[in-house]
Amino acid sequence: MKKRAFAALALCLCLALAGCAAPHTQIPLQTPMPTPEPTPEATATPAPQQVLGSDSMAMQPVYSPYALPLSLRTGDSFNTALYKLVMDAAAAGETGVSLSGLNVSAEQVDSVRAFVLERGQNAYLSDVSLDGESLTLKYTLEDENAQATIAQSAQSFDAAAQAILEETCPSGYTLLQCAMSLYQYLSQHVEYSYEDMDDGLYGAIVNRRAVADGHAAAYAFLLDQLGIENVLAVAPDQSHVWNIVTIDGVSYHVDVTFGASLSQGQSLRYFGMNDQTAAEALGYTGWTASNGVQELSAPVCDSARFQALANTTYSDADYNGNALFMDEYEGVKGVYRMDLVSGEVQSFLTEEIGGLAVLDGMIYFLRPADGFLYTYDLATAETNAILEGTKVDTIQRKGNTLYYAVEGETEMGEISP
Repeated sequence: MKKRAFAALALCLCLALAGCAAPHTQIPLQTPMPTPEPTPEATATPAPQQVLGSDSMAMQPVYSPYALPLSLRTGDSFNTALYKLVMDAAAAGETGVSLSGLNVSAEQVDSVRAFVLERGQNAYLSDVSLDGESLTLKYTLEDENAQATIAQSAQSFDAAAQAILEETCPSGYTLLQCAMSLYQYLSQHVEYSYEDMDDGLYGAIVNRRAVADGHAAAYAFLLDQLGIENVLAVAPDQSHVWNIVTIDGVSYHVDVTFGASLSQGQSLRYFGMNDQTAAEALGYTGWTASNGVQELSAPVCDSARFQALANTTYSDADYNGNALFMDEYEGVKGVYRMDLVSGEVQSFLTEEIGGLAVLDGMIYFLRPADGFLYTYDLATAETNAILEGTKVDTIQRKGNTLYYAVEGETEMGEISP
């Protein structure tokens, strides 16, 4: 998939996002707006009859460069011992792997070779070929410092991937929260770049630039670290790839690439889609599933758990409160909180907003009517203007920091609680 053309992806992005011409382009809001009424007290809508229950807790992730999809960890078609040998050799820039003493089949050699090259974890590895009783590794670098450069690149990848895991999946998170946090991180940090379309997983993790293949591969690799079942979903014309994630027996479509294209990544609209929503949002009537080596049966995604996100423009996750916040619910603009355990939805504001983030017990939102940034205190229900007199274009939460862009400026300021 690394060499596919992506022209159709750009078309689908334009059709699906209705106004986002390219990734990281903010959807324009309707203006002018009426002067907002005073903030009403939070009111609750009736809770769904089905109680969703608690999600499984995640184990503290321990990074491994050998992480594999669950479908490749068992069975006879893939040899994990050979895979580790190849990965170690590639990380050191070595040119050969001896098969002497290894009980491996030709099918296993082919599967390991295909997976290593498809995943694209090594920045310079270009081919793995069978040569008698050994495998020959070829690289795109051939100068006298090639081996040292290759080894350094492998260390850079491991360090970057481990840092992402530590930031996105701290102790106490559920598997669902980890998957959601990874989606937000990659959507906000990895730029869509045609110039880096051949860099795949490495480009997404280290250089923070990739096309859809790299976004999806990075998400899959990090999910594999957590033992979360996932497959790559490939469009019928192979112009786009995203992920299908299965958590606690329930499968969801997740498109990190489309997530990066909406509101500078400050949106969860493309997380947790069911089959119908994914087809409508992504513009494809079908897809195939793959683990990078084998074509698999695509999991059925029929959950409506995150259906409320389908028409939102801005949304954020409150991981401490195990809830989602969004700028629309059932066709009505405002600020809403959806409890991830009960599914209950609360309304906090009944006005259209121009940006939304949640941090440390505060809802941060923009009022397009005046262009100012406001906070809503979840503990006291008080609304206050901040950065008084400063008009703000966009806001974005990354980790524990809120970033804002002042009208007419490109450099972003920071707000840390």
